[in-house]
Amino acid sequence: MNKQQILFGVLGATLLGVTGYLAFRPHASLPEKPLESVPNSAVLVAHANVAALIRSPVFRELTQGSGDSSIARLRSLCGFNPLEAIREATLFVSEGGNLSPEHIGVVLRGRVGAGDLGQCLRRAVETDGGTIRNTTIEGFPAVVSTGGVSRAVFVGDDGFVEGAEAPVLAALHAANGSGRSAARDPQLADLWEKLGADRDLSVLSRVPASWREPLTALAARQQIPALAHLVAMGIGLRVAEGVTAAAIIRASAPEFARSIAEAITAYKAQIARTALIGFTPFGAALAGVRIEAQGNDVVIAADLTAAQVSALVSLVTEGGLSGIGGSAPQAPPGVAQQPTPAPTQLPTGPAQPAGAAPSPEVMRPSAPPQP
Repeated sequence: MNKQQILFGVLGATLLGVTGYLAFRPHASLPEKPLESVPNSAVLVAHANVAALIRSPVFRELTQGSGDSSIARLRSLCGFNPLEAIREATLFVSEGGNLSPEHIGVVLRGRVGAGDLGQCLRRAVETDGGTIRNTTIEGFPAVVSTGGVSRAVFVGDDGFVEGAEAPVLAALHAANGSGRSAARDPQLADLWEKLGADRDLSVLSRVPASWREPLTALAARQQIPALAHLVAMGIGLRVAEGVTAAAIIRASAPEFARSIAEAITAYKAQIARTALIGFTPFGAALAGVRIEAQGNDVVIAADLTAAQVSALVSLVTEGGLSGIGGSAPQAPPGVAQQPTPAPTQLPTGPAQPAGAAPSPEVMRPSAPPQP
């Protein structure tokens, strides 16, 4: 072997090593798009703009009393309020048939470093009688609970992944590109663009094969056969002023979407007929709910003012909604479809008073259902 061959061999090995390092080194931070840090195995994703939520009147209404004491405890343990340091939070549930901790992962973004948040976690765990140890996972600093399955990984200066081993590793692999992310799932990606990308709070779900049997049983109990043909669903909220809500229930075909929309509309009318409902805050809120079938989607939209939200919270906490509504009625069988009205428009911007004209944004057509 001559010197030129040796030189080319050394250069080739060096390039291979550099390429491997660049491909598999831990990323300095999590991706900016939340779904890119969620594994493709997720069947449910909840995302919150934490900063917007804690500033909202809704949050203040819901956290009065017990919520205030919980935040005070966090401040006492950590020396700061972790909620104020977290910019956004994403929770996901991987397919597995239940909501046990082994299937749940949490991804946080914020300005709290590994040291501050690590000490906060340590104090919280030790206060409850547990212990944690320091370690590394996928090259990142991490802490692991010695008494349970939980672990927390600190990714860069503003990333935090927490959960059991399987969902944590799946999230890290999705984030660094070595595994598939939920951003590549057609249903979750489409729902995210319509209900999550510009919302303060969203919950999105696709229907896996393991849910098909329970859905079929639910459809039989409620006498709404179309429920057995659900493909995905989601809801998105804006909470800066009151609540602006939009929800999508996606079926595998337009006829099933129409049947579900009819059943929900009938249920809404049944509740509205309940004695004295029209004189309560719930009745005023219900009157502003719009329900339409659009292709494979049932679109539900509503706007609540801050005053309505406050009144509803008071009504619920005082038990004023018990007994309202009853069971959902059967979708009218064999009834000729009425002419399709103008599409329900997804609400944008600040919440509007109930019954106000919807904003001009119109939903895009839904993505085709997964096979």
